Amino acid sequence: MPWSAAPEKDTMNHIRLHILTSLFICGFALLPACTGGGDGGPQTPEDMIPDPGGTTDAASDIVAPADTTAMDADTVDPEPALGSWVNPLIGTGGTTEGIISYRIGSAFVGASMPFGILKLGPDTKHSLWGEPVFTHCSGYWYEDTHVSAFSHMHLHGTGAVDYGTLGVMPAIGMHSGRITEAGRMLPLDHEKELVEPGYYRIELGAPAIVAEMTATKWVGVHRYTFPETDQAVVILDPAHELTTCEIPGVQIEISPEDGVAEGWIDSGCDFAGRFGGYRMYFSARFDTPPIETGTWEGETLSEGATIAAGEEAGAWFRFDVDRDHPVELAVGISFVDLDNARAHLAQVEGRDFDTIHGEAHLAWEEALGRGRAVFPEDTPQDVVIQYYTSLYHAFLMPSEWSEHDGRFLAFDDTVHQVDTFTYYTDFSMWDTYRNLHPLLFLLFPEESSDMLRSLIDMGTIQGCMPQWVLANGDSGSMIGFPSSIIVADGWLHGISLPDEELMYEQLLRSNGVEVGDAPLPDSCANRDGVKDYVQYGYHPYDLHGGSVSKTQEIAWADYCVGRVAEARGDVARTQEFIARSLNPYNLYNPAVGFFDARDTAGAWKEDFSPFTWKDQYTEGNAWQYLWLVPHDPAGLAAVMGGASTYFAR
Repeated sequence: MPWSAAPEKDTMNHIRLHILTSLFICGFALLPACTGGGDGGPQTPEDMIPDPGGTTDAASDIVAPADTTAMDADTVDPEPALGSWVNPLIGTGGTTEGIISYRIGSAFVGASMPFGILKLGPDTKHSLWGEPVFTHCSGYWYEDTHVSAFSHMHLHGTGAVDYGTLGVMPAIGMHSGRITEAGRMLPLDHEKELVEPGYYRIELGAPAIVAEMTATKWVGVHRYTFPETDQAVVILDPAHELTTCEIPGVQIEISPEDGVAEGWIDSGCDFAGRFGGYRMYFSARFDTPPIETGTWEGETLSEGATIAAGEEAGAWFRFDVDRDHPVELAVGISFVDLDNARAHLAQVEGRDFDTIHGEAHLAWEEALGRGRAVFPEDTPQDVVIQYYTSLYHAFLMPSEWSEHDGRFLAFDDTVHQVDTFTYYTDFSMWDTYRNLHPLLFLLFPEESSDMLRSLIDMGTIQGCMPQWVLANGDSGSMIGFPSSIIVADGWLHGISLPDEELMYEQLLRSNGVEVGDAPLPDSCANRDGVKDYVQYGYHPYDLHGGSVSKTQEIAWADYCVGRVAEARGDVARTQEFIARSLNPYNLYNPAVGFFDARDTAGAWKEDFSPFTWKDQYTEGNAWQYLWLVPHDPAGLAAVMGGASTYFAR
C-alpha cells in the first residue's frame, strides 16, 4: 500500500493518538483506571495523556496512508479508506486444544454501524464434528466448513453465546428438506469471501449465489444475486439459533403481494437466559415481487400459507430472477414493538443497497478517523492492519439500545422513554473496563457520557449498577464491580454527567453500601460476597470460589469509589474506601511471594502453584494476578521487598 507524508497541521486528538499508538503497539496499558491527577479532582481527557518522555521515539516520525491527509473534523476523504487497513477476520480462528485454553477471539464477522445493535453476518457450522460451544460465541468460526444462516444480532469478543437472532438463507428451490439448517447450509469458501467495515460478501455453492450484507443501526440490508432461475428462494427462519441457545416461541406473518414478512422472536441464550430473555420484533420487505410463498410449522411445509408460529416456524419467498436482477431484502428490528420495527424499516425506504452501504462506509471512516494514527515510515503493514482492526473491534460494543423515538425496553421489562441521551447495552465490562472504556473516553466523550448514564439508570432500576449487560438485563456474569470502575474513571477524567449526586449514590450502592431512599436489594448487598470481603478483609476460599481474584477486583473498584469521594469532599467515605482498596495485601503470602488464598481462620491454602489455574483465581493464575493492584504499584513493590525486586519480577 502506498504511503505519503503526514500533514503539517495536527490536532490534539491526533497528538493523543501518536502517544496512544506507541503504547498500543508496544502492548502497554494506557493508564490505570481512576488514577487521575494529584489533586483528586475530575480530570479532562487531555489530563489522561501520560508523559511520553523516555518511552518511545516512534510517535515523532509520522507517516500516514496515502491520500488520507485531507481529513479534518467534519469531512472524511473516503479514498483510500482507513477501513482498507481493517481485517475483520482477525480473531475468528483458533482452537481449544488442551484442558483449558483461550485461543479463540470470538470476533464478529459481518456488517454493522459503529456501536450499532444490529450486527448482520454469517453463522457457521462444521460439517464433521458439529459446533464446539466456545468457538461459536459470535456465531462464526473461521475453521468451519458451512454457512447455516445470516442472522441480525451478534456479540463480539465474548466467552459465552448469545444473540444470533432471525436467520436468513438463500437457496435454489424450496422443499421440505430446507426446513432444517442441515438442508440449506452452503459451503464456506474463504477465497470467495470479502469482509469490510459495514459490508460482507460471499459466493455460496455452485452455480454461485452471491450474498451481500450491509446495515444501518436498526436495519439489516441483504442482496442476493442468483443465476438465471425461477427457483430463487430466500428463507426467513425466526427460530434460527446459535448453539446452546433456546428459542421458546416465534411468530411470522407474510403478505405475498407486498413481499413483506413480520413477526416476533422470544430468545434467551447463555447471557439473556439468566434474566428471562428478550423479545425482538421484525418487519422485512423484499424489493422484488415473489412468484410463490409459504410457511412451515414444525416439520410441515405449507405452500401459500401466510402465518406460522411455535418453537419451529418460518417462511420462504420464491423469485424469478437472473444475474442482472438481484433480490434485495431490508429487515427492521425493534425491542419495543412491531410499529417501531416498521418505522425503522421505513427509514431506508427509497434507498438501495449501494446507497446504504456507502453510508455505512462513511460512518466507519468517521469513527476510525477519530483514532487515526500515523506511523514511522518503516512500520510493517501488518502493524498498521493490527492497529486499525483493533480500533474497528473497539467500536462494535457497547451497542445503542434506545430506538429512533427514544423508547427502549428497560431492566424492569417495561418500555421507558429517554429524550436527552442515547441508551446503551451490551456491556461486557469485566473484559472492557481496563482499557476499552478509557480509550472511548478519549475518542468518544459524548457517547461515553451516554454509556455511563445508561449504567447509572440501570442501577436505579435494579438497585445497583450491573455486572454484565445484554439487551434489557444484567446477566451477572464474571466477578467484581466493573461498572463502578467505568463510571468513576470516566467522571474523574472529565466525562460529563448531569446528576453527580445520583452517580455517587449508585457508586456506593454498587459497592455494597446502603444509601439513598430505596433499600439495597440482597442481590446488591452481598454481591460477589462483599460482606465477607468487608468482614475478613478478603474473600475466604472456604466460602468463595475465585477468592483471590474477587478480592483484588473489588479492591480496585473500592479505590475508584474512594477517589470520587475524595473529589467530592467526603472525607469519611474516602478513608473507608481507600482502606478497603488495600485488602489484597491481606492475601499476599510472603512465603511464596504471591497473592494466595486464605480461609476463614486465616490459614493459607495448601498446594500453591504460581503457574497453575487454581480455584482461587478466575481465568488466570498467581503470576497473572500478582499485578492486579494497579492503583497501588508502590505498595505492591514494598510488599515484594522493594523496587528492584518488583522490576526484576
